[in-house]
Amino acid sequence: MSAKAEITRMCITEYDEKETLALEREEGRIEALKAAAKNLHSQGYPVEKIASAFDASVVDVKIWLNDGE
Repeated sequence: MSAKAEITRMCITEYDEKETLALEREEGRIEALKAAAKNLHSQGYPVEKIASAFDASVVDVKIWLNDGE
């Protein structure tokens, strides 16, 4: 098998559409959580309450709030 054919075969067999779609959904969910956390924090909600509401860790919420800074 040529190198090009082997690479093509690897690309085709290693791509998993269901897994890719699941990862994209998870990324979208996290982006929505980040936006909601930032909104609540701007309204004065403490990080601990936001974490509890989203069933997330305080560390994760702090990361979300500082994302992009």
